[in-house]
Amino acid sequence: MATEYILDKDELEKRLVELAETPFTGELSYGAMCYLMTGPDDDEYKCVICNKLTFHMRFSDTYEIIKSIREIVDEMREAGYDVWLDEREYCDYCSVSKELKKDVWLKEGLVFNIRFSAEQQYHQVQTIRISDFLCLHAFLLGKDYFEGERNQSYSIHDNIDLIHKMTGLGESLLEKWIHEREVECDEYWKILKDDTPRNMDYYRLLRGKNNNEDGNDNE
Repeated sequence: MATEYILDKDELEKRLVELAETPFTGELSYGAMCYLMTGPDDDEYKCVICNKLTFHMRFSDTYEIIKSIREIVDEMREAGYDVWLDEREYCDYCSVSKELKKDVWLKEGLVFNIRFSAEQQYHQVQTIRISDFLCLHAFLLGKDYFEGERNQSYSIHDNIDLIHKMTGLGESLLEKWIHEREVECDEYWKILKDDTPRNMDYYRLLRGKNNNEDGNDNE
């Protein structure tokens, strides 16, 4: 099991192809239900850019998640990756979109940026799911699984789409990877575009929901 980061983009692409083309052979753990422990209500968000405070109602859980994501991204940066978080949407003074901030505690105002060379533009993705960052972190370490927030482990082989979402890597292999899981591309891209939470309906779709619809094509 690798313990060092894979820094080269070509090596990451090669690694992603290997994961997409091979099944996961390890064992996954199924953690017990648990909940994010939060401190006192942090209704005041302190901007990392201007250091000013912005008040948000029911913001404590979101703030704890942001802090956890910051730690993961910091580890990526310390390893040599060009990554950063755009938190401007949570700040009254730095926000670009005033509409989003009206109910920002329910919205995904956090934007993750990553690039693999100074010559390319940053790949950007809007997400505040810790599992997205945990999956990417494990992939960059060369692992084939990652631990979720509830001590449950997941195969990266089955989350190629998530790595693509977070990095832009693997564009050429996505269509084949999706086809092998019997998911229609238009349904898949709608899920990816809408950034639907990764719930049981999503996994049923990836596991071949369309098998139940085969008969409809022959009517």
